[in-house]
Amino acid sequence: MQTKTIRHISHIQKEIFWATSTTFIALVGLYVFFLASSVVNVAVRQNVNDKVVALSSKVAQLEFQYVSLQNGVTSDVATAEGYVAQAPVAYVAKDTRLSIAR
Repeated sequence: MQTKTIRHISHIQKEIFWATSTTFIALVGLYVFFLASSVVNVAVRQNVNDKVVALSSKVAQLEFQYVSLQNGVTSDVATAEGYVAQAPVAYVAKDTRLSIAR
């Protein structure tokens, strides 16, 4: 009877050992996976930040070119390009004051 109880306890201890070992290995694997994932995300973020800086610089250059070209347009240049001057436009404003008829 005593040997059967010892074998039974020994069998339960083996199951507990293998369950604990499997859980430990799975947790270590998950730790390594998440650590590698965070390293990859940091590298990707750095690349994205570099691209943002490059694109911001390009936008600033294009804005400078736009302002330079916009300031270069005069009435002489516009006439040379074929644009014609328009007659001044007259606007009619509606009286916005309200009155109550009694």
